[in-house]
Amino acid sequence: MTTEYGKTATSTQELRDFYDQAFKQTIIKDEERAYRWMAQKLFRPYLAGKMVLDVGCGGGFFLSELRPLVKFASGIDLSGEALRIASRSNKSGVLVQSSAEELPYISHSFDIVICLGSLEHFLNVQKALGEMRRVVRHDGWIFVMVPNLFWYKDVISVLRTGNIGHRNQRYEFFATPSEWKETVSKAGLKIEKCWKYNGIAKSAFKQWWKDRLIPMNLSYHIILGCRP
Repeated sequence: MTTEYGKTATSTQELRDFYDQAFKQTIIKDEERAYRWMAQKLFRPYLAGKMVLDVGCGGGFFLSELRPLVKFASGIDLSGEALRIASRSNKSGVLVQSSAEELPYISHSFDIVICLGSLEHFLNVQKALGEMRRVVRHDGWIFVMVPNLFWYKDVISVLRTGNIGHRNQRYEFFATPSEWKETVSKAGLKIEKCWKYNGIAKSAFKQWWKDRLIPMNLSYHIILGCRP
């Protein structure tokens, strides 16, 4: 797979073709323990009895962790190849092929909308956020996880080599935590929660140090909890 990054796609079809090919070559996913932590620890207080939409569900790995905890969960993704993979572990789930900019649901259909590590790849970030706001209920939550332009490992790489580290996807938009917050606010969302995310280590001791030492503004990703 091409390892260029920071490019802007010109069409939905271009993005779909790229991700179909990407998922045929290698399954794009985080560590299983990360999905488990998000579902069981971070989001669990919000989930019981709720209708949940996973936008950009990819291979359905987070969706599989969600489903036992909620009333109903649906996943959407642009890539048919990603959804084919998702169907293996979500046989009774509802999977829909769609762009995030045109969600095929009536307004206020879901209590919670979650978008983890996908918003930065969409063709139109503002339109996608607007669609998430449209389909969530007035008292619901929208949770988005987005990458930090100034991740500490990239800062160190620039200091050492003049370049940021390796990125694994071609179409990817980076911003600082403040810029992401501004982007989300412009979509009419009210940010009420903010967490840092630096992956989930196998060792509890290592995780403790990561949580303690890495500040929000230098974290790998930030997770924003928003109200419509």
